[in-house]
Amino acid sequence: MLPYTMSETTPYPIVDLRGMGGKEKEILKLFPELTRVSRPLYDFEDPSGAKIEVKRTQFKCLQSWIDPLKYLSLTEEERKIIFRFVYYDKTTGRCLEVVDTTLGEVVDRFIPKELMEPAQQLLTLYPNRGKLQFKLDIKWR
Repeated sequence: MLPYTMSETTPYPIVDLRGMGGKEKEILKLFPELTRVSRPLYDFEDPSGAKIEVKRTQFKCLQSWIDPLKYLSLTEEERKIIFRFVYYDKTTGRCLEVVDTTLGEVVDRFIPKELMEPAQQLLTLYPNRGKLQFKLDIKWR
C-alpha cells in the first residue's frame, strides 16, 4: 500500500461522509489540494497530476463496493491510479483514517480472475454499460 500522510498535529477537517453519493464536496474539504475531474476511473487529481479515486466506507465495517466491469482491461498507467479508502465514523460521519493503494492492487486482490471472463461476456451482451451495473463486495484489510 502507498502511504498517505497528514500532519499528525492537524486532525482531519470536520466533514460528514455519511449517506449516499460520492460526497465529492466533502472529500474536497478533507483534501483541499485535490481538483475534481470526474473521469471514468477516478474523480480527482492532485497538483502533481496524480489520478485519485476515493471510496468512502464505515470504519470497522471495512467493506466497500466496486464495479468490476470498469476494470476489465486496464493499462499499466491506469493500474497506477491511487485508490484512496476513506474510513468514517458511522454515527458522526467524521473521517477517522485514510489508506492509499493503487487501482491495480485493488483489482489483483479483490476481483477473482474467474470473474473476469463472465464480466467480459456481460459487456458484450450489454454494450450500453450505462444501464448495467455489476457490483462486487470487497472487504479491505
